[in-house]
Amino acid sequence: MTKENRIKIYAECALVGLLLLLAFHFLQERIVHHGLPTGDEGSWMSAAAEFARGNGFSTRWLEYLFLQHWTLPRPDDFRYPGLVLVLAAAFKCFGISLGTALGAVAAVFLTACGAAYLVWRKFFGVKTALVTLALTAFSLLQLYWNAQVYTEGLFGLVLSLLLLATVYLHPAGRAYWIAAGIIAGLLYLVRPNAVLFAPAIVFAGIWYFKTRKIPLWHSFLALGAMFAVMTPWLARSWLQFGNPFYIAGNAGLLSPSMNQTAGFSVGGFIGLHNGLLPLKALAKGFLNLTDTLNFFEHGLEILPLAFAAVALLQKRTFYNALAAAGFLLSFCACCYVGYARSWAAVRYLLPFMPFVYAYGVHAMIGLGEKASGRFFPRLRGMAAPFVLAVCLIPVVNPHRYYERTLAAAPKTDRCFAEYVSAITDLVGQNQTYCAGSLAQLNFLCNRNCVGIQAFFDSSKVDTVVARFRPKMIVVTVAEEKDPTMQAIQRGFQRTCGGLRLVAENSYGRYYMIGAEAKK
Repeated sequence: MTKENRIKIYAECALVGLLLLLAFHFLQERIVHHGLPTGDEGSWMSAAAEFARGNGFSTRWLEYLFLQHWTLPRPDDFRYPGLVLVLAAAFKCFGISLGTALGAVAAVFLTACGAAYLVWRKFFGVKTALVTLALTAFSLLQLYWNAQVYTEGLFGLVLSLLLLATVYLHPAGRAYWIAAGIIAGLLYLVRPNAVLFAPAIVFAGIWYFKTRKIPLWHSFLALGAMFAVMTPWLARSWLQFGNPFYIAGNAGLLSPSMNQTAGFSVGGFIGLHNGLLPLKALAKGFLNLTDTLNFFEHGLEILPLAFAAVALLQKRTFYNALAAAGFLLSFCACCYVGYARSWAAVRYLLPFMPFVYAYGVHAMIGLGEKASGRFFPRLRGMAAPFVLAVCLIPVVNPHRYYERTLAAAPKTDRCFAEYVSAITDLVGQNQTYCAGSLAQLNFLCNRNCVGIQAFFDSSKVDTVVARFRPKMIVVTVAEEKDPTMQAIQRGFQRTCGGLRLVAENSYGRYYMIGAEAKK
């Protein structure tokens, strides 16, 4: 290696390190001011904490949207194992705390950035890779969700590994398909929408068969490897729930709105909405998705996506056949989800965005170098810095990296009753997110909670106890006076052996049940 090449490599490493340090700085700002956990964070951390303690996926509570008559009561251990195992390992090494979980998620995201950089470098070259890494480090969308305890960063890391495998292995060999199948299976264990890579593998196999005469059975080899990785989790879900694909979205896959019942069979769904709703949902969902994406990215996405469209029109290669099929199917799924839940659609799309940005950035740099080479040859090398500067214009104001994050640091020495008050105050009277508040309480106070909503009748108590083995229930003030809810409480007393009031506030009353009630 020549001295000049060594200098280039050192300079590249220094730039990559600097960009990762910037990303770490922005993540750290959010972690320091994170506040109490919200949304699904407590659910992930509770499951991981129990796993770290050697109890498996054992914490339990009920969620509002999943208590309808068409679903079995489900424990929180529907949480897929990928993130749970990462968090559990961190808890085992550094102790169980919110700070440990946030640090683990941030570390995973930074590792994902490094792995993605290798993908971009291999496909598009150093210039595109550096610019895309900078956009990812400054992306408000990435920073917002990767400073919370969610799966986005881990999904991005495994997705990067999948693309790396398809870079360094040749599709003519069996190793390519086996590796792709194994990593796609691991991707599914992070988040179930990765199952879309199964048909993507088939499409890629057909493409390579037609274009390169690669045997079609190679794609079935990949499918076999993928489902071999998935099978233990599918079998476990089948044994516990009677459904191998038991996921959080089961109750909402056929629901066109948050307020409409999701208790349809496919035939009933088509009969009510006709077969055109999916097309309508895709079109409307696309508009909702782009609007919500712009909200989170503050315009950072505009030019990379515009030039990605230009690159498609120019018929530039989008990574490879497997990536193209997987990304396209995932994008369509996100558009459908965006019809009713655009914030969720953006989250599901988030790990794919940097790879799409890289595709657009590569086209931008190529056009810039072509234009400058023709009119200003001496400025040809400035195309990449110019593209980066232009893309960052929408987020040039430094305050944008701190808005919605500067809150008082949370107290960590509250007693149980104070946690009850703080958590429930976040929820108010919104029953939909009652379960989210119970999840936070589970993690912060090491209690296993069950929230019982008014439409949950007393005949289900035995089923709940058998499947959940709950240690705690929460009853709102209104429910406390309801005859049906009183019957449910009596059912818990009869089935579990007693109730004991341990805390109460303006929102509700908190009871320990069974053996816990006697302590």
